[in-house]
Amino acid sequence: MDDLRNVCFAHPIERQLAQALDDHGIPWLYEPRTFVLERNADGRPREAITPDFYLPDQDVYVECSVQRVALLTKKRRKIRKLRELYGVTITLFDRRDFERFARRYGLGFSTTTPSQGASHTSPATAAPGRVGPVDAATAPVRP
Repeated sequence: MDDLRNVCFAHPIERQLAQALDDHGIPWLYEPRTFVLERNADGRPREAITPDFYLPDQDVYVECSVQRVALLTKKRRKIRKLRELYGVTITLFDRRDFERFARRYGLGFSTTTPSQGASHTSPATAAPGRVGPVDAATAPVRP
């Protein structure tokens, strides 16, 4: 399983969720796989999704988003496509879910933390680019 100290999270809310999972003894992997959703005519990936977390004990992927609810349409479409193409179980945790989760369990999630927040990963452990297994069906997408 991933170690909270060695992961460079894309957004502070992801670190907070990872900490909550650790606190409750729930194993997790951060961005372990990129799923190709659509390819160009030449076979190169055109659209893909990399879920934020995988919970192996539950066999569930978790995608986090603290965007305004109105902006989640594209992400929801990708998640539907992922379910249809790969048959995986994935759940979307949006801003409202984090707020309900925080109230219910007394956790200190901050959904207003800017994505430009300081990284808590040391330079020695930060890795540029993607880390983790990638197979033919999960080629990473580069802009």
